Amino acid sequence: AVAALDAGYHDDLSLAAAYHFNFSEDSALAVSTATASVDWRSFFATQAIPSFAKMHFDALSTADQIVRVHKQLVANVMARVALLVERDGEQDALEALVLLGAVLHPIQDFASHSVL
Repeated sequence: AVAALDAGYHDDLSLAAAYHFNFSEDSALAVSTATASVDWRSFFATQAIPSFAKMHFDALSTADQIVRVHKQLVANVMARVALLVERDGEQDALEALVLLGAVLHPIQDFASHSVL
């Protein structure tokens, strides 16, 4: 179980992507921390909220499940980003970075865990 919580892979990928797109150091760290923390949140929350397991594409076993969860993820993110852009505050910018990090995690997992 400890190896499952090693988030270094996610942290490294997210930092590299953020720096590639010229994020500031603080912004890059916010994204990478959020990306890596998905494992911790889902590991401990899955007991209480089983749907958190879907934050990892390896919990989905068919192409239809992957497509459905992906569409839901994209729709939820787009709705939240639209609200954050409308509000346009400093805290909203931080929330957008955290949201980006949280969304990067399952995308990275898909590449590493998927058998489809």
